[in-house]
Amino acid sequence: MNYINGHLIIFMLLALVIMPLVTAEILRLLGNYTKQRLVDNFGNNSQIVIGGLGVIIHELAHLITACIFLHCIGKFSLLEPRAYQYTGNLGYVNHYWHAGNLYESLGNFFTGLAPCFVCSEVLWMIHGFLFSTPTYNYSGAYNLSGAFKLALTNVMYPFGNFSWQLIIYLILIVMISSTGYGLSSDDMRNVYSGLPYWIGLLIIIYILVAFLGLSSGLITLLWKATVMWLTFLGLGLIYIVTSLIVIDFVAFCKNI
Repeated sequence: MNYINGHLIIFMLLALVIMPLVTAEILRLLGNYTKQRLVDNFGNNSQIVIGGLGVIIHELAHLITACIFLHCIGKFSLLEPRAYQYTGNLGYVNHYWHAGNLYESLGNFFTGLAPCFVCSEVLWMIHGFLFSTPTYNYSGAYNLSGAFKLALTNVMYPFGNFSWQLIIYLILIVMISSTGYGLSSDDMRNVYSGLPYWIGLLIIIYILVAFLGLSSGLITLLWKATVMWLTFLGLGLIYIVTSLIVIDFVAFCKNI
């Protein structure tokens, strides 16, 4: 077995633990602020009328990820158009797992984070349909500068030329971003309950990589992961800030 490579261990933690957590936390805070701006400007019902699509995507992300990790699904509702006024829940997914099952417990990490990344992916797919944008490019980064350049290239196509497609896209950005990114405190508790299992899996992966002498291949994958998280963060920021600007602009015009 190769000696312990401290730099590789730190890189793994940065690329596969810290970056996804930081990305989700930034998007969560901005997403919740945007949701609050929506409510402040247009009332509680706006979360359903305007942000209903974002709520559905948010809950679907939880639901699908929980199923992937074999959680038992209890009751769920992708959108609560009436009951939310009494319960405060726009939607919910009740899922259960066996605490002794490592795979199911690991799933909490990904189930909690899922909406932040699914919302960006859905909006990117819609953008590709409306404007035929290129696919993501995660390869070719060998240092931090290269990773930033690739990520910047990936987020340089948030909008097309002014057209009816752009109007539709802006509407969809508001409908999804205003509510979809806002992770709840329960979501974050799920994330951190699954974090030890994720770190444990990474330790096992590191030992296998070191034993098999595959460090160079792992480093390549880690650079791709770095570009991916930077891309998701950049796209999420663009979508949420755009949503916030549109919400405040419409509210301003309404009050003139």
